[in-house]
Amino acid sequence: MSVNTAALTDSEIKEWFNSPGEVPPNTFEIALVLGGTVSAGAYTAGALDFLIEALDAWTDMRDAAGASPVPRHNVVLRLIAGTSGGGVNTAIAARALAYDFPHVARATPAVIAAGNPFYDTWINQLSLDPMLRTDDLDVPGATAVSFLNGNVIDRAAAGVTTFSTPALKPRRYLAEPLRLILTLTNLNGIAYRIGFNDVQLPGGGTASLHESYVDHADHARFAVVYPGQTLDSPRPDEMVLGFGNARLAQPIDWPSFRQFAMGTAAFPIGFPPRRLSRPLEHYRYRVVAVPGGNDPTR
Repeated sequence: MSVNTAALTDSEIKEWFNSPGEVPPNTFEIALVLGGTVSAGAYTAGALDFLIEALDAWTDMRDAAGASPVPRHNVVLRLIAGTSGGGVNTAIAARALAYDFPHVARATPAVIAAGNPFYDTWINQLSLDPMLRTDDLDVPGATAVSFLNGNVIDRAAAGVTTFSTPALKPRRYLAEPLRLILTLTNLNGIAYRIGFNDVQLPGGGTASLHESYVDHADHARFAVVYPGQTLDSPRPDEMVLGFGNARLAQPIDWPSFRQFAMGTAAFPIGFPPRRLSRPLEHYRYRVVAVPGGNDPTR
């Protein structure tokens, strides 16, 4: 399989890295960066649930105000990035934002709260007791690959990526598309080779110097196209998620996306690793720091 390894052109760099686009007048754009760890993930889930509830109320208030809305500015949720527990919340939000679902407050009855994907994932599924069970070893020939039972993550991720309710809910504050970034630890790593200027040898001639290293810090990009939205030109390094039977460029289905959601939650010894697959050319669009910067003498 051939892979384009040519350096990006100036126009490609400008389009995909230096041109975020003009922000419309009277508009606030939001990007969410969600950190990891289990307890912080549960806390963040509640904060996200409240944020969605507040933005829904904001939209309803503007619609009810008619020609002279108060407040008079708009809000656009443009990007969500997450790692580990924050990545799980990113995946929950990506799916749930297409649907109407009940929000949770301190006084919400548990039977109602169970219909909330954030609450259901973090309270009803990602609990410690099932993570200590040994049913992941009850299959003949199974070997231990992690300290905690990864089946819990599998079941929770399946619930996240199949979540739906009878009612779709258009949310005009969602960017078209909403972009996602999930951080990953790549166990194989990506090899980089940095070339330096040729040097003169004492006996004559020149030698090319280079430095090689393997980077285990990784990430995957996605674009979510919600019902009623379109996306003509996705980024070359992102996979596109949709709903229903809409035909999309660079598509990925929700079961495949599930693997990336589980991958961001994996960590050595604690939870099992996940095998992920995507086009190698995505790495052509990575920013890599090169010693010397733009100095032509280094």
